Amino acid sequence: MNMFLKILFNIGTITSFGVISILISFHQKTQRKIPAIHGFFYGLGAVIGMLQPVVLKPGVIFDGRSILISIAGLFFGPIAAFVAASMAISLRLFQGGPGVWVGCLTALISAIFGTLFYVRYTYKDKQMSTFQIYLFGLWVHLGVIACFLALPRDVVKDTLVNIGPSMILMYPLATVLLGKIIALILSKKQIMKDLERSKKQLEDLNHQLDEKVRERTKDLEESNASLEAFSYSVSHDLRAPLRAIQGFSAILLEDYGSVLTEEGVHLLSIIQKNTSKMDALIKGILSISRITKSKPEKTTLKMKTIVEQCLQEIVPKEDLKRIRVHMEDLPPAWGDPVLVRQVWWNLLDNAIKFSSKKPQSTITITGTVLDSSVEYSIKDNGVGFDEAYKDKLFNLFQQLHSPDEFDGTGIGLALVKRILQKHGGTIRAKGSLHDGAEFIFTLPEE
Repeated sequence: MNMFLKILFNIGTITSFGVISILISFHQKTQRKIPAIHGFFYGLGAVIGMLQPVVLKPGVIFDGRSILISIAGLFFGPIAAFVAASMAISLRLFQGGPGVWVGCLTALISAIFGTLFYVRYTYKDKQMSTFQIYLFGLWVHLGVIACFLALPRDVVKDTLVNIGPSMILMYPLATVLLGKIIALILSKKQIMKDLERSKKQLEDLNHQLDEKVRERTKDLEESNASLEAFSYSVSHDLRAPLRAIQGFSAILLEDYGSVLTEEGVHLLSIIQKNTSKMDALIKGILSISRITKSKPEKTTLKMKTIVEQCLQEIVPKEDLKRIRVHMEDLPPAWGDPVLVRQVWWNLLDNAIKFSSKKPQSTITITGTVLDSSVEYSIKDNGVGFDEAYKDKLFNLFQQLHSPDEFDGTGIGLALVKRILQKHGGTIRAKGSLHDGAEFIFTLPEE
């Protein structure tokens, strides 16, 4: 029992120093990757264990050096293993006694087993399970027991009887304990290393992103400059010839209409109609361009007042009796008065236009307060549209009805969508053929 306690104490001491060794060695920040440093610390632990050995007979001593030397090899490779083994062998040679060569051989065997398992597992980045570490410890100490056969004959039997069982039972368990602790510390260090690497990669990506943002910003500024030049060219260089064509065709009709044939007058009318349409398209493009560049000047809007003003401008006097408008008390919203007025104007104009072929046009306007926004709806009883194509409604120049049925440029709803996006709002449409359409849009409450 006394021998068992001595062995247990020695194992506890040497295992504790093994944990301290791994912690100290990893705090050497500039040298943590040098195996010789780890070998030195584990060799130092083995030396300390050898200074308080279990003495079976004078010159025949036992300790836990095999645990530390094999663990050094298992986790840090052959250099660490043989540095630790060399330190232990040097001390054992100094201590002398009949068991000196067995002690030296024990250190070498531990280093060799540690190196072999390092090549099999650690070097190939394989994770060892608890059972595999236990088997490793068992193989090491079976090898150590085999070394006992080199002791003097009168010592071999006592050694196998007194030390052998403890070495088979306790030493592999101590190897598992120390091995798992080191594996956890190494995994933590690896995680920290991976985090540092990820942080560096993230910083590099952020730097690259900043560079790309600067490049894109520069490209955007150049594009905006080109767009401004294009807008200027459109508003001056293109519209001027159109006005000239419109003006001269009007003069021809006024001054020479009586001498022109009926076909000539018709052709001039087509010219005027198409130049007017072209001018409307250019005006729409310019409106889109201005809205894209402009910054809304927001304030609280009285929606009912805005809608009433738009209706007064849009509804012809001769159609006042034919058009019925049902409007609820619309809640206020937050937005640019000029731009939001354009939204209402376009939507109301569409509702009146596409219900104009009905004997009685009915337009319903409602407003509802949501969590952080206000939702408005404009519903008519006009020709409607096929729901399958509703996503095309807000695309530039898209028209779901032919120009022969209804005049238009295909810009109005695209303009509405961009204005609402500028305000952080949304718009969607519902409808069916020959059964009217409904447009629902939102604006911030404030």
